[in-house]
Amino acid sequence: MYQTPHQWTTTEGLTHVFYDNNQPPSERFGWTSLCDEWRIPLEGEHFELQEDVTEGSITCEHCRDRLDKPFVELDDEGIAGMRGCVVRVHRDGDGAIIGARRLCRGRPLHYEIAFDPRSFSGDLHDQADDVCEECWQNYVDHQWGGDVEGGELQIEYWTDEGKKTYYAASAEAVNTGPEAKLRLTSENGLEQELTQGKIESITLTPAQIVDY
Repeated sequence: MYQTPHQWTTTEGLTHVFYDNNQPPSERFGWTSLCDEWRIPLEGEHFELQEDVTEGSITCEHCRDRLDKPFVELDDEGIAGMRGCVVRVHRDGDGAIIGARRLCRGRPLHYEIAFDPRSFSGDLHDQADDVCEECWQNYVDHQWGGDVEGGELQIEYWTDEGKKTYYAASAEAVNTGPEAKLRLTSENGLEQELTQGKIESITLTPAQIVDY
């Protein structure tokens, strides 16, 4: 399954790469950077939760209807309020939110917040001044290193360290120098060129092989 990458820049100007945490069957909160340093949106910066919730502060009719249910207690540690709704919150040992959703809606809370990191394609260095190198290296490895991205082609290639496997959405022959090369394009638009003489094989990935 192809995951759309997102970008977000800190106040210090460093741009990080993210994937949405909420991939089924997961119900985790937000987006986590590929360097594992950031989980966005940020509580206290992008949204606020009301910790002391009373019936009078709940204006959402659908949430109020659920207050009579035995599994909803306003004084529970995992109950908070937001914009008149009741929110069930799960936190890790450090207090960071790892799961949150309104009682009246099925989607994770981060989809209800007016904050959305921008998706991108191609080389992020062409779009941002300063990119987190750990994020970027992990992203590049993810793009080329596994057919979970949905790449149709599997290329076996010999390097100085041994044989390496690339997965790509497309490939085309290019002749820009003394050696013939194959230009690979990943599912999200990354490009790289491989020397054709070092390519051992090019095959369809198993998910793309169809018997008629």
